[in-house]
Amino acid sequence: NLESPLTDARRRIDKEIVLKSRPENTELLANAGVSAVTLANNHISDYRVKGLIDTQSNLTTSGIEFVGAGLNIEQAAAPLFLKASGVRVAIVNFSQYDGPTAPAATLSSPGQAYFGTTYFRRSLEQARDNADFVIAVLHHGTEYEDFPDEEQIVKSRQAVEFGADVVIGHHPHITQGIEEFLGKPIFYSIGNFVFDQET
Repeated sequence: NLESPLTDARRRIDKEIVLKSRPENTELLANAGVSAVTLANNHISDYRVKGLIDTQSNLTTSGIEFVGAGLNIEQAAAPLFLKASGVRVAIVNFSQYDGPTAPAATLSSPGQAYFGTTYFRRSLEQARDNADFVIAVLHHGTEYEDFPDEEQIVKSRQAVEFGADVVIGHHPHITQGIEEFLGKPIFYSIGNFVFDQET
């Protein structure tokens, strides 16, 4: 989960917390072995359309693939297909956000993939039909809560029903519970990996 745009853009969305990282930091990710990132989160559009386009361009230049955001919903919702040791892997990425401070992609506007659309099911079913293993990465939940909320549980279980072999959640910034649903693991929140957060 790449939680900030990689851009020099200066025009930001008007909200309390905005995140941005220097474009050259993309190389740090590549050098650390990051080969793919998810972009469906509430900060990827903090520097508006330019910030999102810059991010995708910088990732592509550094050889890092991405999923979960795009110039329209078709791009944002499309699964990312990878191959690992001969196994076809699909990553599907959606978030709980849709609004002026975290715009969701539509048929004609850019943004991140919002799971309150028919594309949520469609993308997972497409992944299931074309991959050996499907990973659903969901950006949702309530920050700093020890347990998943009702929507997290519903959407995570839906992801399994629609074709996911594993569900990985983040957004709360702390770890939450794990459950097995229909024989598939759901990690409700895996906390932070690298995050410049004093608390």
